[in-house]
This record gives sequence, structure tokens and C-alpha cells, in this order.
Amino acid sequence: MIRLLFNHLRQLFTDNQAPNVPTTSGDDEDDTQEFTESLDSACAKITIYIREDGEFAITSEFYRNNEEVIDASGTVLHMMNSGSLADYFLQSLHLWAEEHDNSEKFIVDIIKRWKLLFDNDQPTQNNLAIDPSDVFSLKSLPKDE
Repeated sequence: MIRLLFNHLRQLFTDNQAPNVPTTSGDDEDDTQEFTESLDSACAKITIYIREDGEFAITSEFYRNNEEVIDASGTVLHMMNSGSLADYFLQSLHLWAEEHDNSEKFIVDIIKRWKLLFDNDQPTQNNLAIDPSDVFSLKSLPKDE
């Protein structure tokens, strides 16, 4: 997860207020419907299975194996790894909550846990065990003037 997720989640928790599940406009819902109806043209599918004990599995299916699939799949995996898909995951959670009665609190709790884990995972700056300049004796080198 990257700063995009952090910034988005920080907005949900400003002033210690309870977070709201993101809302969508009618245009967004139309776009989502149009996209999901065209999923039969998908070139790949990656599914994440999660058990209640925290174990998970990821499966991949590729329906074609050409350069375009390689480019698209590599890009999406990079986006997932870098956190660029955070908004997509949030939208997915919101859409699921819309389809299931009384599930908003459940989704908000998931987002809270996500944020907590994100906050706890952030390394502090300059928290190095060894200063690289000590290892390479850079502090004793004269500075160029």
C-alpha cells in the first residue's frame, strides 16, 4: 500500500469521526455495470481466497498468452504491489456493502483494520541500524568547497 491509500484512508478518519463507506454517483454505477457486463473479454483472472484464520491463497487463470496479456498482467500486478489499486479495492468493498443489507459497519471495520496495519507497517525515516556513512568512513572525507 502506498501514500494513495494512506491519504484516502486518512480522509475517512479526520477529526476522529467514524469513517463513511465511499459513495458512488449514478454515472459511476453505470460505468461499473458496463464494465462487469464486458468481463467475458477478460484475458486473465486473479482470485484471492481468504480464510477466517488468516490463511489465504491466490489463484491465476490466463485465457490467452500473448504480449498484450503479459503487459496488462504485469502492469496490474505492479499496481497491486505498489498500492495503486487501493481505490479499486475500496470501491469493491463499497459495492459489496451496497448489495448486502446491514454490512456497512462490517466494511468500515475492514477499512479500519487495513488502515491500522498500514500505519503500523510504515517504517520511520532514518531508522537505520547502521549509518552507511559510518560503514564507508564518509564522515571523515573532506567536503568539496
